Amino acid sequence: NFDIIKFKGMYHINDIEKYKGCTLKVAEKNLSELEDGEFYYHEIIGLDVYENDQVIGQIKEILQPGANDVWVVKRKGKKDLLLPYIPPVVLNIDIPNNRVDVELLEGLDDEN
Repeated sequence: NFDIIKFKGMYHINDIEKYKGCTLKVAEKNLSELEDGEFYYHEIIGLDVYENDQVIGQIKEILQPGANDVWVVKRKGKKDLLLPYIPPVVLNIDIPNNRVDVELLEGLDDEN
């Protein structure tokens, strides 16, 4: 899915082309409604990540390398964890409680 936007006073594609690749900020009140289980990146970044009710870090960035997103989890005293956004790993996303529950499959955390 995607949204189509219009720029006031700009009616030709050549007027807009210079903005290609730029960041577009949208007021939260203007965001489209999402389906259940869908989230905007700004809702995910900053969530605390838990495994077995233990905080393991906080999501600081989302990468888009290919088939699925990868969440970069900042951890204290360890290097960042790259967490694939796939069902066997991400068990539950709870935006109101600022929490994501995960199961680290074998090989995901090379520091353990």
